[in-house]
Amino acid sequence: MAPVVVIGSGPIGAAVARRLAERGRQTVLLEAGGAVALADRSGARSGEHLRNQAVYRQVPDAFMLEALSHCRFYDPSAPPEGLPGACETVAFGGQGILWTNNCPRTQAGIDRWPALDDPTWERRYADAEALLHVRTDQFEGSQRQRRVAARLARHLVETGATDRRVASLPLAGRPDGNGGIHFTATADVLVDLGAADARLTIRSGTRALRIEHRSGRVAAVRVQSGGGEARVDADAIVVAAGAFATPRLLYASDIRSPALGRWLHYHPLLYAQLILAEALSAPPGAADPPPRLWIPPSRATPWHAMVLRDVGAGAPQEPADERRLIELQFFAPVEPREAHHMSLDDATPRFTVRLTEPDHALRAAMHADLLAIGATLGRWRRGCEPSWNPCGFSHPMGTTRMGDDPATSVVDRTGRVHGMENLYLAGVGLIPVPIAINPTLTAVALALETAEHIAAALGPRAARPLPA
Repeated sequence: MAPVVVIGSGPIGAAVARRLAERGRQTVLLEAGGAVALADRSGARSGEHLRNQAVYRQVPDAFMLEALSHCRFYDPSAPPEGLPGACETVAFGGQGILWTNNCPRTQAGIDRWPALDDPTWERRYADAEALLHVRTDQFEGSQRQRRVAARLARHLVETGATDRRVASLPLAGRPDGNGGIHFTATADVLVDLGAADARLTIRSGTRALRIEHRSGRVAAVRVQSGGGEARVDADAIVVAAGAFATPRLLYASDIRSPALGRWLHYHPLLYAQLILAEALSAPPGAADPPPRLWIPPSRATPWHAMVLRDVGAGAPQEPADERRLIELQFFAPVEPREAHHMSLDDATPRFTVRLTEPDHALRAAMHADLLAIGATLGRWRRGCEPSWNPCGFSHPMGTTRMGDDPATSVVDRTGRVHGMENLYLAGVGLIPVPIAINPTLTAVALALETAEHIAAALGPRAARPLPA
């Protein structure tokens, strides 16, 4: 009996592969890229988060430049509607070696859609949080956390924002034993599999070229590995290769839903770095963890506001005391539209996402909110004043959207491709609505539901392991 083949080794693909192996299915995980060479291995495993290296704990501002070096941008000279920030990461671990690890949930009545009923959403979210080691208590001992949270809460009261609140931002990571955080990545998802380890085969440096199928059923994946082509038989296939590579693989395989590559949306990201007011900072010499807070989206303010010390600054022009540095990251949703699309018949994809007047108005309101929050917390660090990231860089979604109508969606509520019996997709590309929060936790929750569906449909039939 052939295995289930999972394409893509980011946190979402790794979560699917793990769950299928745990449920008794022989599983093969394919990844086009290889392991990333680390500056400081220090016992690191393949698929480890780059931020777990000592150098980026000591110099947080250096991380962004390192992360960008692993992003392959399609057309950085494109105009804004052409998404100059659109890129992909080809490496074992995928985006999981770079992501910010922020893992909030969607909220019923705000940005959650009925792919699952509420009890199932809650169960799958809890499942995903356990798998990714998501916690909110890592920064409870931070003096800055308490002081900044209190100041933000007062600001919301003073501005009459009665539907907004300040909360600890859920993070996929756990204490590293040295006063820091070990950030969760693919290596952590695939560790401690126990008996399921024998049912999971990992093949890095193996690029999926096309999916072989006939009469609505997939049979194999043609792959390129070691300079030649090969065929990997499959009882079912799950493509979790990212919002851009996934639709391209389907198109190359002559699986061409009308919605494929359309309904593209992303997060315009407004970023800034602050020097905290002294009254909000940790005392000199104190070993004080940085804060990690968020103001969840509300109906009146449907954007995601984060106050944290996260990815660092690219080009600061002013030295600063680390105990007083903090970052603001605000995400605005973009309304999905069918006309927002990526090309699928070009060697390098091209994009068309033209923001509407309501999109621009929302960005302007979010910008004003960031300026007001910044003013209440401190002053801008020179060279790190509020600026917009290149369009399309943050969280592209919707290119393989989930829905009930095959004319306007690519997969159904189980993640199965419309018209295909045993082909499934997983990833943020499935998200059909304009959520404002970091989407990875939501995508993992949906992917776990898909994995359970596949396991139940196929049963725990075992196959012979394939050679690595």
